[in-house]
Amino acid sequence: MRNSRDKLVRSDFLKSLAAELRQQFYIFPHMRIDGDALASAVAAEALLLAQGKEAVIVLNEPLPSNLLAFARTNNYLVYGEDKLPWEAGEAASFVVDCHEPKRLGDRAELWNAEALYIVDHHLCPEPILANQLIDSTAASAAQLMASLLLEFADESALAHHELIDERLATALMMGVYSDTGGLRYANVTPELYELLAKLRRLGAKLEQVNLELFNRQSLAGQRLKAHVLSNFEVLAEGELAYMAVSNEQREKFGATEDDFEGLVNELLATVGVHYAVLLREQPNFAWRISFRAEVPYEVAGIAKKYGGGGHKQAAGASISVERQVELYGEKAAFREFGKDLAQAILAGEGEGDLGC
Repeated sequence: MRNSRDKLVRSDFLKSLAAELRQQFYIFPHMRIDGDALASAVAAEALLLAQGKEAVIVLNEPLPSNLLAFARTNNYLVYGEDKLPWEAGEAASFVVDCHEPKRLGDRAELWNAEALYIVDHHLCPEPILANQLIDSTAASAAQLMASLLLEFADESALAHHELIDERLATALMMGVYSDTGGLRYANVTPELYELLAKLRRLGAKLEQVNLELFNRQSLAGQRLKAHVLSNFEVLAEGELAYMAVSNEQREKFGATEDDFEGLVNELLATVGVHYAVLLREQPNFAWRISFRAEVPYEVAGIAKKYGGGGHKQAAGASISVERQVELYGEKAAFREFGKDLAQAILAGEGEGDLGC
């Protein structure tokens, strides 16, 4: 029954997309792009081009170095740096791996609510329309996009390899691996393995995915990792691994935001720890925070408490300088924030509905 319903939802989405009168599309992955967002964006581009439409991927910032190999095409622009081909309102919006304008950053002014198509796997209690494919049971947005592409190929009597070439298959596999920690999380299902097998038959290069996502690190990143693993704290009676990295420390190692990718998972690997939180100070002194939990523990409620979102076991949030002062009377109150996290965990505040 579930497979039949999913097929119907995908078919309705494809029909809605094909019926869109606008022929130009801007594709928007969320800001601070990750592997799943990139994979979903290049898949959306392939789908739109197959439907005879024009499409351009618009990024909020340049691609991280570890994702460049998966971009598939050079058909992407950086907002504020590159000239866009269409004015706001002229192009339809195809949003992947998020469903809120605030996740687009400055690109939110291009959000076209009158011609809006969304593919996402984050929780959203709002009504889901025919032009929205939102499924929080999916492991990644790339999984949803891969299923859409296969559905379109079948409906169009195309061989799968005519629509999903080797590079796109590799990018889609990368997106799935990115959001499942290399197939290590509870969101991995038998159906997902079947989808990955199809991508592998289409030429997906698993070795490239593992190399770029998990086995390649800059020198600055290696030194940052050594610092984090040597200095993190264990709080909340041993349940929470917590680390804050200041701007001064970041500059000491020459680390970029890319170098923090996956680092919070290293903290969660500590025996006896159920929660991990990695805070890094930003150049504007705001905090960017990554939350992780092992099953059955959750971090959704804690992330929401600080204005964030994500998934039950993986979420994030940002805290502005103004909010830091409001909470603690000063900025850079790293230790005080850690104490608050410990109290929240001991009080059982991890569970909760993230909402939209």
